[in-house]
Amino acid sequence: MTEPGTEFHSEIGAPVCFLHQDRETYIRCSRCERPICPDCMVSAPVGFHCPECVRAARSSVREARTVAGGKLVDRPTATYAILVVCVVAFGLEMLTGTDSAINRFGMIGGEVAINGQWYRLVTSAFLHVNILHIAMNMYVLYIIAPVIERFLGHARFLILYVLAGLGGSVASFAFSSPNTASVGASGAIFGLMGALLIMARRTHANISQAMSLIGLNLVFGFLVPGIDWRAHLGGLFVGFAVAAIFGYAPRRNRVAVQAAGVIVIVALLAGIVSWRSATLNNEYSRSGQLASGGLPGVSAPQ
Repeated sequence: MTEPGTEFHSEIGAPVCFLHQDRETYIRCSRCERPICPDCMVSAPVGFHCPECVRAARSSVREARTVAGGKLVDRPTATYAILVVCVVAFGLEMLTGTDSAINRFGMIGGEVAINGQWYRLVTSAFLHVNILHIAMNMYVLYIIAPVIERFLGHARFLILYVLAGLGGSVASFAFSSPNTASVGASGAIFGLMGALLIMARRTHANISQAMSLIGLNLVFGFLVPGIDWRAHLGGLFVGFAVAAIFGYAPRRNRVAVQAAGVIVIVALLAGIVSWRSATLNNEYSRSGQLASGGLPGVSAPQ
């Protein structure tokens, strides 16, 4: 980099651009006062700046952040990615057979505890029973997820979504029949509803609509048979907790506080899974079967 204030002159004594020394110019950078040619000039509120001064100014400006500390989001690309994954997963279900896919990847507690198929806690959140099931979940996701993603930023939004989905699966694993299959993105979506409530509180917005949305969907889950309301509650509580950690972490050491909070939630979920697994394994070792009968059961969508 050329030192500020250095003079450049052609053989006939006229000043030349400090970046293009074959070009004579009488224009100077209003910050460092070095001569600059028209190709190097960058318009400024007063005069022109050279490229080096512009770069230095940009590097000194703090990057704008969301309330939760994430980078500002122009497009909710993480939301779109989740939508694509869910739709692709449903397409694969159609090709391989829905019942087969659910029995292989759905949340069946007995398979998790007895056969160690822990992946079901995650994969079940991306499966759906039929067109109506996925259409309803994806519509709600499309409506509310971009709002949450803009509040949290891409990375924190993804962490919240995955943990809320995991929270729903863990609740279903812990409190449902070990022989009943549960699938769907509703646990994660209820987590987003919990986050919506935190976001409204954090920004001092009216929370009545968020409360009504959560209440209506909870009541619907309790009244309609075949819906895994345990997964709904698990996702709601985890999403609420994660959003509170992200939204209310102090500005000082914010990332460390948020990371510690996420670790605590993961540890709690792991503890619940460990407890339930031990309970089911003890039951299975005593009688050779689980209380509700053989392993794969009836599909109950989230």
